[in-house]
Amino acid sequence: MQKDQYIVLVIDDDRAIVKLLSEFVSHKGYQVDTAMDGKEAIEKLSSHLYDLVIIDLNLPDLNGIEIVKWINQNSPETISIILSGHATIESTIEAISLGAFDYLVKPVQLAKLNIVLSNGLERRRMIRQNKKLISDLQIAKKNLEARVRQRTKELRKSQQRFRSLYDNAPDVYYTVNTGGMIIDCNKMACEFFGYPKSKFIGKHLLDLYTSDNFELIASMVPSVDGKGGVVRHQEVQVKRADGSVAYVEINTNLLFDEDGQVLGALTLQRNITARKRAEDALRESEERYRTIFRNAEVALWELDYRNLQQKIFELRESGVGNFKIYLKKHQDLVYELAGLVKIVDVNDAAVKMMAAGSKEELLGTAGTTLVPEVVPFLREYLVSLAEGEKVYESEAVLQTLKGDNIYGLVRFAVPSEGARFQNLLLSIVDITTRKEAEEEKDRLLEKLHELNKQLECLAITDGLTQLYNHRFFMESLNREFSRARRSSGTLACLMADIDNFKQFNDTYGHQKGDEILRKVASVLRKSRRGSDVVARYGGEEFMLLLPDTDLKQAVKLGDKLRKKVERTSIKSDKGKDLKVTVSLGAFAFENDNIKDHRELLRKVDQALYLAKGSGKNRLCTLGNKMSATA
Repeated sequence: MQKDQYIVLVIDDDRAIVKLLSEFVSHKGYQVDTAMDGKEAIEKLSSHLYDLVIIDLNLPDLNGIEIVKWINQNSPETISIILSGHATIESTIEAISLGAFDYLVKPVQLAKLNIVLSNGLERRRMIRQNKKLISDLQIAKKNLEARVRQRTKELRKSQQRFRSLYDNAPDVYYTVNTGGMIIDCNKMACEFFGYPKSKFIGKHLLDLYTSDNFELIASMVPSVDGKGGVVRHQEVQVKRADGSVAYVEINTNLLFDEDGQVLGALTLQRNITARKRAEDALRESEERYRTIFRNAEVALWELDYRNLQQKIFELRESGVGNFKIYLKKHQDLVYELAGLVKIVDVNDAAVKMMAAGSKEELLGTAGTTLVPEVVPFLREYLVSLAEGEKVYESEAVLQTLKGDNIYGLVRFAVPSEGARFQNLLLSIVDITTRKEAEEEKDRLLEKLHELNKQLECLAITDGLTQLYNHRFFMESLNREFSRARRSSGTLACLMADIDNFKQFNDTYGHQKGDEILRKVASVLRKSRRGSDVVARYGGEEFMLLLPDTDLKQAVKLGDKLRKKVERTSIKSDKGKDLKVTVSLGAFAFENDNIKDHRELLRKVDQALYLAKGSGKNRLCTLGNKMSATA
């Protein structure tokens, strides 16, 4: 807290004491106010908040104790110090009990006064600080309560949205408790299994799945210790109410209460019967598959990954639990694992895409087509494979046998357990053209961005005055002069300069100088006619380009502007009116009297020079003999 922020009121009917105390307090760096009697003191206390008050106990009209009472009731944050030449224990105790901070005895010892004054103002500082702290805490409390209410509202809406999504989801959802009993389900669950909700709820998982899925069902039942109830992408057979059997893929997640205790499990079930039938049909028709494989337009690869599976098993047995972290730490292992995969067959599209002479050139170790850019993709795929994922798809960079890099959309498909076909199926779609187009688009967008930045740098508006800038004025002058000459017309120009602007800046500062510039610019802008161009030419100079205007008209307009500016003022920091005037030069292109727009600029500049040299706050033109007129 700075000293000059404290105001001290001295109340005493003795002018010598008032002077002594005032000078001392002022010398300490505090603001001082005085009152010679109780009435004046109460009036000042009523109209202003003082930080500390020194009160003479014996005033001619009021007892100092009464003023302490008044302060305690009406301005309790103000620090009171009693001053008296007749101190008694009773009066001291009474003053302190009524809220006085301390008690000084006349004649006042300045050292004692210094201590009491410093302690009192420190108390005042602590009161202010505590008040601000309490206010900040109250605001923080209100904000916290508002956030809690908003969060509660959002949670309620979130629950409602979840319930709506749950009930109307296109897949089967149901919830079981820790006993494996169904306690909730969505509409699709009732439709799929063929039970009304009232009968579906209460069934056990054993009622839904075929007998050959007993172990899986046991793992689906959530346990309190959290070991059961989590299943990922398991394909099983389920029984419907009409006795039919369907293939489904299930995923389950544990549900917890707010204390982290297991409540049950949520199961997502997707009907894959059609897909399973397609797989059966595919296994029954190997030749048909091979025909499709060979003639497909998409590059297809058949991979033997048994060695890779064995290596993953060995890593898991050795204690590797999180393959994602492990492979990230062991980058070289990614290449080693890729080398365990053998390419056993490719189709014609793959041969063409990889720029091979025959498919035999591609058979063998898969790592031969890898480049460093593909390592992150390969690592993610190996993680998904280790975690039992059946399908993985991503974009990757591959290298042809000629050494060219290509972009491919790669999709791995892991065969189902028990299927005759146990190799990985890899499909690659060449997306190099698309990627190059995207890169070209990005390049063009970047170029467009750079062009926009250049356009911004060529802005035509002066930032301070919002008038046209020098560049735009010169372009307009050149254009309008050419038009006037072609049409044998007229073109006038006024050049205005703020008088004594440097002295104004030095006296009142650049901020006030900027305010003057904006004020003059505002006058010029408001006086602009439809086709006129008003611009800041530079510094405190302004230009007015007046198409189809002769010198007489320009002088008339310029003098009006000069008078408007003369009536203009701004306020200084102390509230004083600061006047401003401008000097103007005028010249016009008439009857082909000048050869180009540069000469017009020189002429109007010479006219302004005459106005400046003739006493300022005037408008001058040039005659045939360059004489000045005002």
